[in-house]
Amino acid sequence: MATMAELAEQVDRLTPDHLSIIVRTLAASPPAGTADHDFITYGLATEALRFFFGNQWTNENVFSIHKDTPAHHRQGRLFLRTDSTEQNDQFRHMQRVTNLAEITFNLQGVDGLKQRISLMDKHDLESALGEMECAALLSHPKLIFRFVTPTGSKGLDYEAEVMTSANRIVCCEIKAKSEQTSADAQTLWSTLEKARKQLPKSQPGLVLVRIPEEWVKQQDIQTIVSDAVVKVFRQSHRVVAVVLMWEEWTQTFDGWNLVVSRFKDYRNNKSRLYQSDIDDLLTVLGRASNPSWLSFHAFVERMRRTT
Repeated sequence: MATMAELAEQVDRLTPDHLSIIVRTLAASPPAGTADHDFITYGLATEALRFFFGNQWTNENVFSIHKDTPAHHRQGRLFLRTDSTEQNDQFRHMQRVTNLAEITFNLQGVDGLKQRISLMDKHDLESALGEMECAALLSHPKLIFRFVTPTGSKGLDYEAEVMTSANRIVCCEIKAKSEQTSADAQTLWSTLEKARKQLPKSQPGLVLVRIPEEWVKQQDIQTIVSDAVVKVFRQSHRVVAVVLMWEEWTQTFDGWNLVVSRFKDYRNNKSRLYQSDIDDLLTVLGRASNPSWLSFHAFVERMRRTT
């Protein structure tokens, strides 16, 4: 099989058949002392990233042996925990790399994704991945979703559009808060308010925000979120819903690390733009409700059982 960089020049999309070849190649020679499943899944993810982002981007962001990296990729390495030797950080590194590869693979048929990928070479990786994670919530086959080319025009500079069951276009503004950002009502409201202003007044708007895991651990987070959402809903009718998403990391009694993606929607039922099709849209949010979503972990496990 050609290298991923060569394959990217030959085909437009990475297919499950390509993934199968990668898995079989990795399974044939796992390094000593590695857990087969984790090694193969991570290897599959890194090869997929080479296909979508290229060798240079993947090396400079993902692999600790590549120390000589440009400044604009150093923050990405910090977010991915690429250079950390701490065990929990190494687990987060593998999960985040796999998550990015899996999302990109599943969204590769979405209009505008290639331009979004090209922007990630210079943009903050943490924010870019957060945007991709939010976009993945809208990837259900029942929804027609596309990324929008930035215009720089106020009221028209949102990230994406999704068509509802009533053939209405919902404009989507996507934000991602850094792990270094503290949680308070003013911070979240400012984020929602900025998003609101980037949406057109005449169409229903959906705001999606990825928040850090540490936020949900605060005792007063529910009050902070409720106050900020209510305040932005009062500003205008254009925002018909706000969706917050986050990751929850836990460690089991036997030392296993687990991560779960969660989200919660807040609906602006008093908006004149809110109709039943918004309920339909919000009902199918999330990868778990998407029967066509391909999980890299599950894909590797199926291949191990059948080969």
